[in-house]
Amino acid sequence: ALGSPWGHVAVGTAAIWLVFWLHYRGIGNYAALVQLAMVLVVIAAGVVIAVGFGNPPEAFVRAVQAQLHVTLIPPAATPPPDLSSFVSVCTLFIFAYGGISAAPFLGGEARDRERTVPSGIFWGWATALILFTLVAAAVFQAAPWWAIVQLIHAGKSSYTTTPGLVGLLASPPVASGLNLLVALIVGKTIAPQMLGTSRLVFAWAEDHLLPEVFSRTSRHKTPHAALLVSAGVGTLSLLQSALVGWSIGVTFRSIAILLVLALLGVGVLNLRWGRRFARAPWREAVAQGPLVVVAALLAILIPLVLIASVLVVPKAPLVFQPAFQALVAVLLGVWLYGWGERRAQRRGISVALIEEQLPLE
Repeated sequence: ALGSPWGHVAVGTAAIWLVFWLHYRGIGNYAALVQLAMVLVVIAAGVVIAVGFGNPPEAFVRAVQAQLHVTLIPPAATPPPDLSSFVSVCTLFIFAYGGISAAPFLGGEARDRERTVPSGIFWGWATALILFTLVAAAVFQAAPWWAIVQLIHAGKSSYTTTPGLVGLLASPPVASGLNLLVALIVGKTIAPQMLGTSRLVFAWAEDHLLPEVFSRTSRHKTPHAALLVSAGVGTLSLLQSALVGWSIGVTFRSIAILLVLALLGVGVLNLRWGRRFARAPWREAVAQGPLVVVAALLAILIPLVLIASVLVVPKAPLVFQPAFQALVAVLLGVWLYGWGERRAQRRGISVALIEEQLPLE
């Protein structure tokens, strides 16, 4: 029952609101959850690496034949690499790295933030890169790419996930344990996404672009109204993912991250050469440096290439197409900004002046 679409809704909703409660009770809960999740990630990665590198491809082919009654036949020739497919897969993997964006949002709440936030971002990225690489290498060492394709064509897609592949090679207790670990690891990604989005809402309210209620904090020093909005939107997104298709939500999440990256690049170039922020006290700390322009240009170019590769999902209705949803999100964002700016002006508040005095946090 829990594997059905409505079962996913029930479990996912419970997970979202549990994470909301942990966030609401204080940033210390978030820190404890992230540390526990890191331990689970290392254990799960270790299991996959051990099973993957410990089994030759022949063992996987025999396991598929014995357990699934599917015969896997190596192709006579390897097709040439497809650049567009490679780029599309890279774009979808942006979703997996979205959690790293939660680190900068902790700038105002972290201890010794000038040291811990930059080092945390670097070591978090490096750890993820190493673990992702080792897990991918282990999986495709045991299960060749052509075997995965043939399993999909045979209607055995559930066995093409990492837990599914390991389940064919490892003992039942190991396979069940890995399934549980992966479920917990995937579920914990709610935490950094909720933190990041709630802190954005909180910051926009501080800049008077949203009502002041979103800038208030609870007795636990957490932005409770902003967290409530984040959990609510997450629940609506869960309904679409469970009842329509999770790949659309993953694609849209990746597009959103890439759009933010591209706009950040545009903003940095504007700080470097634009006149509006020429006298802003914080401009020099952001826009100077020998590689700033190169990084900003790459931050614009790379997202444009990646976004173009996933804008259209085959066979999906127009309303669920990533291109359509991205357009709606951009238009909604522009409308919200304009509404917030007009609302601030009616109250005698200059959003432009707030931007020029933006604090470095």
